Amino acid sequence: MKKQEVGELQVAAEAWKPERVLAWAFDTFSTAVAISSAFGVEGMALIDMASRVRQNFRLFTLDTEFLFPET
Repeated sequence: MKKQEVGELQVAAEAWKPERVLAWAFDTFSTAVAISSAFGVEGMALIDMASRVRQNFRLFTLDTEFLFPET
């Protein structure tokens, strides 16, 4: 993809809804794209959205086993 094409895509994507962004990523990168989640509220919303766009997608989480004293 040329630099100009990236710029045009960036301008167009500014108006896209999140579902359209996910569809574009899945269509463009297929199984090379994955979603990361810590399974908080935002992550669960993203997982739900992604599952409505494509039922089979890659998902990963990183567990540092670090817990704040407040937890």
